[in-house]
Amino acid sequence: MPASSNARNGVDGLGEAIAAALSSWADRFRQGASSVSDQSAIFGKDAARYGAEALGRISSETEQRPLIAVALGVGVLIGMAMHRRG
Repeated sequence: MPASSNARNGVDGLGEAIAAALSSWADRFRQGASSVSDQSAIFGKDAARYGAEALGRISSETEQRPLIAVALGVGVLIGMAMHRRG
């Protein structure tokens, strides 16, 4: 077998190995991206549920203790004013 034929076979084999490795990496990347997307959706649902629970709790507390709502509102306004200065 001539040397050029051996070199060509070696290059072809190397090209196939690189293509296989890149394909494998692409598959792993796709699977990882899908997993991150699934986890993000779960975290988003949890955050929405906890936010709704917190809002409901604040609402019921302010009905029972309206002065706390006023104090909370004043605190938020002061916090916003301080944030704009800083």
